[in-house]
Amino acid sequence: MPVQSIELLLDDPTEEWIRSEWRMLTAAHLPGLRETARPHVTLTVAQEIWPRIDQQLRRVPFTPFPVRIGPLAMFTRRRSDTGVLVRIVVPSAELLALQSAIHQEVSSCPGQPAHTRPGEWTPHITLARRFPLTSFAVAAEQLSTAQFSGRAVAVRHWDGVNRKDWLISEG
Repeated sequence: MPVQSIELLLDDPTEEWIRSEWRMLTAAHLPGLRETARPHVTLTVAQEIWPRIDQQLRRVPFTPFPVRIGPLAMFTRRRSDTGVLVRIVVPSAELLALQSAIHQEVSSCPGQPAHTRPGEWTPHITLARRFPLTSFAVAAEQLSTAQFSGRAVAVRHWDGVNRKDWLISEG
């Protein structure tokens, strides 16, 4: 099911750091995201986010703030031999407050998964989808164990149906 999402965009050095991890996965012949993807932190998703909601989202205060990209992790499902390879984004007061405010504005839209609710949401940056669980150790060997400090610089609306995006706010 195609979805729409509200996403936090990162500064250029942080985007490049994530892209370098995608390249390392590719060099190790492991699944990773395409270079054409843009690194981001998904704040909330819905089956459809109505245009009037964008106007409400523009009223949510946003100023750039520091983000810390943390350890490697896997999100898995039962009865699956693949998962989503991610970097955890260390929650900060600014990040949690923004996610909560964004989720509140989008709460009337249809098709919101429970894991995007404040208190149940895990901030992360996706490195690979359909990643073999048996390859996690190899990925951990290939990717940096260092954490990375960067900045959140903008909020965008991603329309997965039409494969378009537009800025909601930027600092």
